Amino acid sequence: MNRIEIRFNSKKLMLPAQVCALLPEAGFSKSRDNYYDNSKKFKVLWLLHGATEDYETWLNKVGLEKILQNHDVITIIPNALNSDYANHGEFANGYYFEDFFFEELMPFVYHTFPASEDAQDNYISGFSMGGAGALMLGLVHPEKFNGISPMGASERKADFLDPYMLLSGSEFRIFAKENRNSLPTEFGDPSIGITDKEINMIARYPLVQDYCNSEECTGNRLDETICSSNIPEIYFCCGENDGCCSKVIDLVNKYKDNGKNKISAEILPGKNHNDARDTTIHMIKHFGL
Repeated sequence: MNRIEIRFNSKKLMLPAQVCALLPEAGFSKSRDNYYDNSKKFKVLWLLHGATEDYETWLNKVGLEKILQNHDVITIIPNALNSDYANHGEFANGYYFEDFFFEELMPFVYHTFPASEDAQDNYISGFSMGGAGALMLGLVHPEKFNGISPMGASERKADFLDPYMLLSGSEFRIFAKENRNSLPTEFGDPSIGITDKEINMIARYPLVQDYCNSEECTGNRLDETICSSNIPEIYFCCGENDGCCSKVIDLVNKYKDNGKNKISAEILPGKNHNDARDTTIHMIKHFGL
């Protein structure tokens, strides 16, 4: 693999974007004027990191370069802070990751590298926060991808918010911090309840119902998108000891019972939320990358 670390000023992030690109050896040219042979277009894997991490985690902890060394796929790994890959207009001068991804990053990659723009050649995946982000971004523009793979993550459900729909964001923040263990958590200790990060995700919207209607609430978005005939294949992968495992199984069974067969899951025996390497290997194999 050839690793390229990219920096460019982003108008959507309001700071220099940091992106890692892993490029296959196939098509590599030693010619100074033609670094890559653009006559061949490669499949693209858009890969998203977890919370408190960056693209270095994929390189150093997961060993992604070794995993992909014999694969003809371009892998793009952007840094996204702890943004959940969403737009944050309320942060500083604005940090619009979703807009950055579709309006700046994807065009940059297609223009710079021999990357196929054909939806059949594009896949989006990620682990933990990145898995939730991959599902969200994949459902925002399902026409751009052939496959979506949340790893170590499930949908974000919002039915527990039904009693609080008309609370303002600030009202919900106060209530949630005073009643943490009465609200479920996706990321933290169930005995403690909802985390600050989850509270902030909801409370930054004017009303709780605005969060539930947003792209971040992927449980609702999945119900809407699954009826579309052009939905990409969605492949969940997690360890059997991962906290999201039961949610993934319930989700897949829900749509299986409804006759929707584009959603599947692979549960890895004995693995937990720290086994990103194993889930990544299975994801790459599943999509034939």
